[in-house]
Amino acid sequence: MLISKKHIVAQFIFLLALSISAEGQTAQVLSAQGKPVAAAVVSGEKYSATTNQYGKFSLAPFLNDDSLKFSHVAFVPKKVALTQILKSKKIILYPKIFKTGTVRVSTDKEELDKEQMTISPAEKAKFNNLAELIEKKSTIRIKSYGGEGSLKTVSARGMSSDNTLVLFNETKVNDLRSGSFDFSLIGINSIDEAEYYKNGVDGFSAAGGVVKLISGTAPGSNSFLIGSKINELLGQTFYFKSGLVKGKNSLSLSLERSYSRNNYSYNYDGKIRERENADYSRFFASASFNKFFKKGFIKLYSHFSTMNNGLPGFVASNNYNSSHARSSSKNFLTVGNLFYRLLPKIGLKSSISFNRQSFVITDPLNELYIFRTEDKSSINELQFNNSLSIKLRSIHIKAGAHLLYGKMSMLNPDINSATEKNYANRSFGSLFVSASKLISTMPFFKSFKPYAGGSYSISKENYIKDKTSYGYFSFKSGFIAVPEYTENLSLEFYYADNYREPNFTEIYYSRMFSETRLKGEKYKTINLTFDYSPAPNISGSLSLYRINGKDKIVWLPTRLALQIPRNFRSIKSEGIELSSNVRLLNNKLMFNLIYVYNSTINTYYAGEGDKAYNKQLVYTPKNRLSFGATINIAEYSTSLDVVYTDKSYFTSDNNPRFTLDSYVLTDLSISRSLLIGQYKSRVTLNVYNLFNTDYFVIQSYPMPRRSFVLDIQFGVF
Repeated sequence: MLISKKHIVAQFIFLLALSISAEGQTAQVLSAQGKPVAAAVVSGEKYSATTNQYGKFSLAPFLNDDSLKFSHVAFVPKKVALTQILKSKKIILYPKIFKTGTVRVSTDKEELDKEQMTISPAEKAKFNNLAELIEKKSTIRIKSYGGEGSLKTVSARGMSSDNTLVLFNETKVNDLRSGSFDFSLIGINSIDEAEYYKNGVDGFSAAGGVVKLISGTAPGSNSFLIGSKINELLGQTFYFKSGLVKGKNSLSLSLERSYSRNNYSYNYDGKIRERENADYSRFFASASFNKFFKKGFIKLYSHFSTMNNGLPGFVASNNYNSSHARSSSKNFLTVGNLFYRLLPKIGLKSSISFNRQSFVITDPLNELYIFRTEDKSSINELQFNNSLSIKLRSIHIKAGAHLLYGKMSMLNPDINSATEKNYANRSFGSLFVSASKLISTMPFFKSFKPYAGGSYSISKENYIKDKTSYGYFSFKSGFIAVPEYTENLSLEFYYADNYREPNFTEIYYSRMFSETRLKGEKYKTINLTFDYSPAPNISGSLSLYRINGKDKIVWLPTRLALQIPRNFRSIKSEGIELSSNVRLLNNKLMFNLIYVYNSTINTYYAGEGDKAYNKQLVYTPKNRLSFGATINIAEYSTSLDVVYTDKSYFTSDNNPRFTLDSYVLTDLSISRSLLIGQYKSRVTLNVYNLFNTDYFVIQSYPMPRRSFVLDIQFGVF
């Protein structure tokens, strides 16, 4: 991209004028009642500051920023344009009804076993999709079934994807058919926040944890962002995002269109081959309306998405051909959120949502299905979630209920039927309560907060003529403590019981040849987390955990070359999760490190000759190391990400002949930000798989080799 001398001079004059106007000036952060907000964090793209006791901070470090983000544990985050700040010199924050972030105050720790993933326009420019960002910013591992546009699910702590819940704007979006969630369906530019709770939050619990995605956050000022990604695989992405603010009302819009032929080259059996029928086309559009009022706010959110892609087929030593199968999915989600302060110490959080999904697979050559060439299914799902938060001095109580009704219709689900249409529905209800108490005077501890919580859930399924029901109790108890004389060190210990009921697919196929009723999977977790922040620019976390599971559902082969699910296995997952972040020279140098060790083995002994006993589960590497470094110099930024993934097996007996070798992937990102008039632009060049490594994430799904992606952003953001 060529920049003329005229543009460079205009940019220099604008920055100089902005520097003169802002140097030595301060702004003040106030509450809605006009009181100063101390200890609020002010964040730009490269620098951050904290307000003093009068709520004031210097504008000087933020000369190159177009907008600043203001956050505080007791207030709703807000983003405001720098030009607006220079005019008014005041920023108004509205109170939070619920505390959801990690509170770095020694006398009141809220959550330690949680990971926050930063999502900014600069970060989004570095990644092709949301799954890549999550994998490099957290301890979660992504299971990818091909390149860009292919199925991408999560694996946390050695658990399968259906053991990790995904909440989108406070509503559960795991697919009722498979129990998992496909992250390739979500446009990365529409996501504002992402959090990972390693066991559960607000009555939602799972052995693999809970991922919370937030979209449609109220903008702090009028803004817009237009961008495009282009790569040499003929893949293109166009995106647009805008925010309109008037008083206490705001409207956000987001659009994203991605497509690619994606017939990329790969190495298999020592030969370079062409991956066929791997193209995709995705569209994502969302709208959100936010209204703040004296005691809370209302948020109305909707999105519509489509995905059309090819299913490449089976890459094996005797079959390299395309399956010629195609899939098409449509999704419509609408959510209403209410956050309301009933009384000064009592808050209400409520959400209602409707989710409509449809999925079609066409199989013209009967590669996937024996007696049919098409498979159709659709899901309609209604959810209603409520929770109360009560703070009585040092006691914090949460209580609520989750309700869900889902109906799935299927065309041709039965191998013995060519035209039959069948239905299934699920009714789910859950009541939960939790309580914690802060103890500030206790031997050996500066603060000590024990907590306990549990939920009772009932799930009923009607599947054709069969009826099943599951009732179970889940709970979690532990404590968060700050040892004496170590204000910067905190620790959390907890024990948890979790349960996963079978999904629709498992229930259906388990009844195909017998009346066997599947049990739910049961998990017991012990976790110890250390959180250490010796300085504002240095932080680290270490988690040790052990998970014992029984009645794990496994798909076993039959004489008809089909597989059916059975409660066949017990497992033990043990691991270490280490993460650290270092920021030097006023954020000019930034480093992050994530190391995960996970041993997940089969502890079920089937008898003499059982070669799978005490062996690592398939596609589960024991070690993963991710290192990232970023250098910020003026308007330039360079990032290097290196990820090491240990070897894994794709047979349950861990036969060394069927091993996926370890590999190292290196990604490089170089960006430059510049001002064109009053508008901001950013040009980012990404080189994925810099050293052209041949690797497999899942056997038979080869990943793309080295690729170049150019991202261009323009707007007020």
